[in-house]
Amino acid sequence: MRSHLLFSIVVIITGSLMLSCVQPGQAAFDFVLGETVMVEPAFEAEPQGQVDVTFDPAGNAHVAYVDLRVLAYDHIYGRSITPDGELTTSYRVYQGIDSDPHQFPHLVPSTYHSDRYYCLGFNTFGTTYVGIQSYLDTPSLPASPPQFDMSGFSVGASSIDSMDVIGGGDYIIYAYTTNGDIFVNRYSEVSEGWGAEQQISGGVFANYEHVSLAMDAVGYLYLAYNNYDTSSTGEAKLEVRQSLIPYDVVSWK
Repeated sequence: MRSHLLFSIVVIITGSLMLSCVQPGQAAFDFVLGETVMVEPAFEAEPQGQVDVTFDPAGNAHVAYVDLRVLAYDHIYGRSITPDGELTTSYRVYQGIDSDPHQFPHLVPSTYHSDRYYCLGFNTFGTTYVGIQSYLDTPSLPASPPQFDMSGFSVGASSIDSMDVIGGGDYIIYAYTTNGDIFVNRYSEVSEGWGAEQQISGGVFANYEHVSLAMDAVGYLYLAYNNYDTSSTGEAKLEVRQSLIPYDVVSWK
């Protein structure tokens, strides 16, 4: 069982904040609450962590986090905030099996469906991680949104060092690092299926860490990461590369 720190999850959003997952052309969001404690009093005694936040095209804000309120296992919960400042009650973002730990939530608004946002994470039970995915039906706000668990996705990892998720062009795209390599894949919102996970390795002495994703207006992907040389030189370089084709995770410059 991983160790936890007990703290309050608060949200502070200013007018100048830019989030990588917010897509161009989405509705402006005026956060009217100021600093807001997101965990309800009944659950403040449970350790929380691994927080992520996103917006959807309708102007709702969504916050997901991990806590231990069920069977002392990590599960992903969330709360949403409507444009007029109303908070939902907390809800289980990914249901899954209660005795499985669900961690590393990453939220991203759909760019194909106007009424949902996605959560990706990992089931960390056992020796190999399994990707978990759900989406939430935002029109039901401010009531607890119905949550839809989707088919899990296979990953080539027994541990995750860093992860990022973005959406655009009818795709949800993730990247993560494990054991010095980067793995990327994309989910098609049109066909509702994952492609083949792609592994990016840098050679014998390359050790990739701290991955981050971005996308430009045309759809080209940008993959940034730290490359630590494990040879005697011990050099650490920040590197970025661009996809050769918009929305493509297979070929990179």
